[in-house]
Amino acid sequence: MLALSLRSVSTLGTVVTAAAFLVQSDLAAFGQVLLWVLIIIAFFSMIADVFSHVRNRPRNFEPQSAEITRYMCKWLQSGGKAAVFSRDLSWVAPGSDEERILEGKARKNELVLFVGSDIPIARRLMELGATVYTHCKGFTPQSRFTIIDYQKDGARVAIGVVEGGRHVLREYDSRQPNTVVLASDLVALAEKAGKRIKPNDA
Repeated sequence: MLALSLRSVSTLGTVVTAAAFLVQSDLAAFGQVLLWVLIIIAFFSMIADVFSHVRNRPRNFEPQSAEITRYMCKWLQSGGKAAVFSRDLSWVAPGSDEERILEGKARKNELVLFVGSDIPIARRLMELGATVYTHCKGFTPQSRFTIIDYQKDGARVAIGVVEGGRHVLREYDSRQPNTVVLASDLVALAEKAGKRIKPNDA
């Protein structure tokens, strides 16, 4: 937030200086046009910077809150194939909107799940068409994340961690390609190391 404020103040300073110079000086028409272009570019750059900050700011929630569930529903509906890296899908309540969204993706073969164990909800989704893996033995991930538009160029990832007693979610897209690639690599590794749940498993 401090960095954004400093950038905004700097940009506003540029706009004010250019405007003052435009009013007080006797510039030729070409010079006036250049100053107006500078003012307009600086102003819209500041607006874009603020918009980007608001869009990509971390989302803070109370653990196990309904707000997390609403966020996940919106996130899952914002794209195609989803890869969900979780422990027990505790945010998915039976008969809820989030369960129906996951079921819809499973039926379209657009859902890959990674969970800590062969839990009932994961098995139900597998029976509907989801691809489900359990984490490799002895591994308990500290982060939870969901990739939307998985295996596409426009893939995006939302990563959730607990910070200071709050559940914090951050979104990453093509502007942070390293994070998206790392999450995709972890999914690919989990597919190799984990156990796939199949219909005939006991």
